[in-house]
Amino acid sequence: MESFLAKYDKTRDRHSDESELRVAFGELGARFPNQRAGCALASADKDMDGHISFSELGDLLSYVIQQGYKIK
Repeated sequence: MESFLAKYDKTRDRHSDESELRVAFGELGARFPNQRAGCALASADKDMDGHISFSELGDLLSYVIQQGYKIK
């Protein structure tokens, strides 16, 4: 999962923001990647800083699996 997110980390800050999540969900095949990214951020961003950090990857992965996506 970390390598998957690193692929979309355009700022190379080791965090994923909503715009980076949009791209990732688009490539996962989401019909509405903007909405899915927002929901993922709301679900996984436990410290509410607007980013998914390394410590929140497990929460993001749980969300992705619950939504039925498969990470390649």
